[in-house]
Amino acid sequence: EDIALLRVGGEACILHGWAEGAKVRVELGFGVAPPGSIVEAGLDFSPANVTAISVAGTTDASGAVVVVLAASDEQAKKVYMATLRIDLATEQVSNISGPSFVDLGTAATVTVAARDGVVFFAETHTDGFCWNNEKRNKDATISVCAQKPESIEGTLVYNYGSFRSLEKSLRMQTTFSACHPSILSGMFSRGGFPYPVLLESGVLEPTMFVLHEGFPGCTEGCRGDCDAPCVSFDGLLLDGWPLSPFQVF
Repeated sequence: EDIALLRVGGEACILHGWAEGAKVRVELGFGVAPPGSIVEAGLDFSPANVTAISVAGTTDASGAVVVVLAASDEQAKKVYMATLRIDLATEQVSNISGPSFVDLGTAATVTVAARDGVVFFAETHTDGFCWNNEKRNKDATISVCAQKPESIEGTLVYNYGSFRSLEKSLRMQTTFSACHPSILSGMFSRGGFPYPVLLESGVLEPTMFVLHEGFPGCTEGCRGDCDAPCVSFDGLLLDGWPLSPFQVF
């Protein structure tokens, strides 16, 4: 299960998500102590056996709460996502997009942030696929977008875009890749259990920070299937990088 805190109209709210097999429940509780009213929603992630869930939310320009969920089927090494909106005036759930399979990997975690009334999301996971690397990019027999992705142990991947582009992608059941038309996707390191934070201040460039475990299984000088330097480190690492201001689709 996962819990996220957010402030709606000056009031503290708790967003709670948990899974039982393929069934995922989401609750938005108004008021922390004593508990206030609760809005609930249920989603079916079949055929996934959800073993890890991540939930994040914020308010959009209309004042509605937008929620992003990322679910992992650790055995199949697949990541699924879904979105929904909660109208605070009616306390009704609407505009559910997904659940849909989006990427290969495990330990998916999601975060959201708003800039100028536009909501953006960032999702990270490990055991993903690296679409761009020197070996594959020099292979003239297959284009980057024609590759068949496979889960590669310890490969940390991020996906970033607007909430609107995520909704559209989930409705069209389009998987994430380096060739996605409106979502930025890529590998950023080696390790496990990533936890992202997205900064959308409107003053500085959008910036991503990810806290994650190192990859102690690396051998000295190992570059692996992604042709990326692999440093053996048994501990926590903090990665951060700016994201180009993203066009809203």
